[in-house]
Amino acid sequence: MASDKRCANFITPDTDQVIWDGLGPALLAIHCTGTTLPLMLRDHASSAAEDGVATQGGRPSKRSNGLVAEIIDRISRGETLSAICRDDRMPARQKVYEWTKADSALAAAVAVAREQGFEAIAEEALEIADNQAEDPASRRVRIDARLKLLAKWCPKRYGDRLDVGHTGEMGVTVRIGGDAGM
Repeated sequence: MASDKRCANFITPDTDQVIWDGLGPALLAIHCTGTTLPLMLRDHASSAAEDGVATQGGRPSKRSNGLVAEIIDRISRGETLSAICRDDRMPARQKVYEWTKADSALAAAVAVAREQGFEAIAEEALEIADNQAEDPASRRVRIDARLKLLAKWCPKRYGDRLDVGHTGEMGVTVRIGGDAGM
C-alpha cells in the first residue's frame, strides 16, 4: 500500500494497491482485484479546501468571530468580497457564502455592511473627482467604474431614475358586438 498522505483518503477496503502520480489534478489508478481503474480526482489541497478541512499553510476554513468581524469590517469600508478573499489569511469566497447561507444573523450583518460599503464607494468616487493631481481621463474612468457598479449593485439608490409615468392625452375606443369585417 502507498503511504502517501495525499492518497490515504482514496484507499478503500477492497483496494489492493493505490498508485499516485503526485502531479496537478491527480490521476489516481486503483488496482482492484487485478484490474487497474484510472480515476480523475481533485488534488489534495483543493479537495481539502472544498471539504472545509484546513491544510497546512492554506486558507482558514473554520469560522471564527475575529475572522467574520474582519470580513464584515472590510466589506463596510467598500472592499469587495473577492478582494478580501484574495488575502491569504482569509477563507475562500465560497466558504463565506456557505457561512452566510447557514447563518441568517451573519447574512443580515453582511447585508448591512454591504450598504455601508456602497456609501464608502460613493464617497471614494467623490474623492477621486476632487483629486486635481490625477489625470482627468483616468479620474473619469475610475469614477465611472464605481458609479456603474453602484448602479448595478443597488439600483434603487444609485441607479438612473426612469420616469415611466404617462403625460398627455390618451384616447380609448371600446366596441361591443361590432361587425367582424371592420
